[in-house]
Amino acid sequence: MTTQVVNTVEKGIVISPKQSALTEWDVLKGDKSLFNKRLSLMITNGNRLSEQEVGALGAYALTNDLNPFNGECYYLPTVGPVPGIAGWRRKAHEQLEYEAKEAKHREPVAIWTDVREATHAEAMFQDGDIAIHVTLHDSLSKSTWIMQMVKLANELKDLGVANAWEEAQSVIGPEPTWTGVGVVVKTETFARDGKPEKFDRIERATKRAEKLALRKRFQRLHLPEPEGNYDDAEFQFSIERPQTPQLNSGQSVENIIGDLYGPEAEAAAIAQRKEREIQRQAKEIVDAQQPKPEQEANEKPTPEADVRAYVKWLAEQCTLPTSEQSMKLAALLDTFWASRGSRYEFMSYLAEKPVKTSNEIPDLRVITALYEWLQPKYNDVAKHYYTENEQAKALITHAHAEYLKALGQETLF
Repeated sequence: MTTQVVNTVEKGIVISPKQSALTEWDVLKGDKSLFNKRLSLMITNGNRLSEQEVGALGAYALTNDLNPFNGECYYLPTVGPVPGIAGWRRKAHEQLEYEAKEAKHREPVAIWTDVREATHAEAMFQDGDIAIHVTLHDSLSKSTWIMQMVKLANELKDLGVANAWEEAQSVIGPEPTWTGVGVVVKTETFARDGKPEKFDRIERATKRAEKLALRKRFQRLHLPEPEGNYDDAEFQFSIERPQTPQLNSGQSVENIIGDLYGPEAEAAAIAQRKEREIQRQAKEIVDAQQPKPEQEANEKPTPEADVRAYVKWLAEQCTLPTSEQSMKLAALLDTFWASRGSRYEFMSYLAEKPVKTSNEIPDLRVITALYEWLQPKYNDVAKHYYTENEQAKALITHAHAEYLKALGQETLF
């Protein structure tokens, strides 16, 4: 069976690659001389590569276990050996199969994408550029999400909660997906000597977006590659971008972004700068604190000094949480991080032991304490919860990050 990959803008589908037993491929990997000869003869424009370039591509392919004969890697003049989208897809699928095996998931796994045009709020591009937005799904993450949704919805239904499915989704959140935006600017050239372009620009942008989404989903997957954009081309392309204007006195970087890419891009840049400033201020507050002796029983701790001590102190003044408070707080905390697991990591930090469900928290009053500290509010337009206490949000996310750093790992789940 050969590798089958379908990826079109109209269908927006990636059929998971299944690699068959490559007997000849195994033979080639064991004979460097034969391998290099076949590369020169069989890959696209292999006869244009020098002996050193063929050797570099062969070494890259063998080192990273990528098959250059089916486009998993290739060589670009003046750039060097690079991975192709087929290589990223196969490696991603191998990682997904490994995750499924570790999770004792017996069903076949798959990766697929939804493709549409990107908006200016999602990427910076100008008139004439092509910007494609890709949303990546995988069957393992989706099945896990569905099982969590069904379990919680049934529990809420047994408790007499109306609209149990909607309430469960407000707590757990939407299906986990990963996105990427690929842009092909108008001035990129993919032809030479006046010949027509050989590769579709929309397909190029889609591949770039898909690769970004795959890298977000499979963060432990690494294939060596150069900086910047490159494609499955037979030659190196050139890019001519407008000259960046000089920063005039009184004109901010955000203003320049607005001049180049429009008001939506400027607004997004301003929002990002504000978020970075909040994070910076929170870090300065926490870093400025020196280790202090154990506080007396009646002394009120401050969140800047110790988030855990502050929440526990608040909890002593609180009652047990209601189901409504628990659901609103969970929905709010899930907006702080990309996954539900991060919420339980923070709860593990507060409990000073690993917890995977709310029932494992020793003192449930900390939920009420967090609820009163953050005061969750609901945005009817954006359809999600938020807090106006940005300082509390910054301190909580920083405490979570420091907790993971102390454990020496990225995540508990």
